[in-house]
Amino acid sequence: MTPWHRWLAYERYCIRPVVEALRSVPEARRLEPSYQRAVTLLGHLAVALECWLARVDGEAQSAVALFPTDLSVEEAAHRIDRALDHWEHLLSRLNAEELERTVSYRTTSGVAHRNTLADILAHLFAHGAYHRGQIMLLVRQLEGVPTQTDFIVWARTTQNPA
Repeated sequence: MTPWHRWLAYERYCIRPVVEALRSVPEARRLEPSYQRAVTLLGHLAVALECWLARVDGEAQSAVALFPTDLSVEEAAHRIDRALDHWEHLLSRLNAEELERTVSYRTTSGVAHRNTLADILAHLFAHGAYHRGQIMLLVRQLEGVPTQTDFIVWARTTQNPA
């Protein structure tokens, strides 16, 4: 397994614990704006994976809500799973040289940029960890049960299962 495939496996692993943490929030607290913010952040993770995949594939992007407010927890998780399937398929076709290829794209605000595919992947994984941390903070504040999604915790369980 390449390091990039390992990172994708970790990203996929994180979905279920985050969903369970959001489900642990008491029903009455799910009506609060901070719960919707947490769900919106999960949707944002799905949109980011999809947007970056389109950019890497050279697809034209239509206007997209970066922070969708109309997705359920389950819909966001499903979209993340589906996007990770596409990323895995993409990576399965690439070699180390192709990971260093430059991708030209436009941001959602129309600004042109260029980055290597490896840099884009690194960004996606840091981006996911950042927003999962925000979601867990909101879950804790909403009296739910936060979960650990730290990479090292996952690595310990996959390399040395107890």
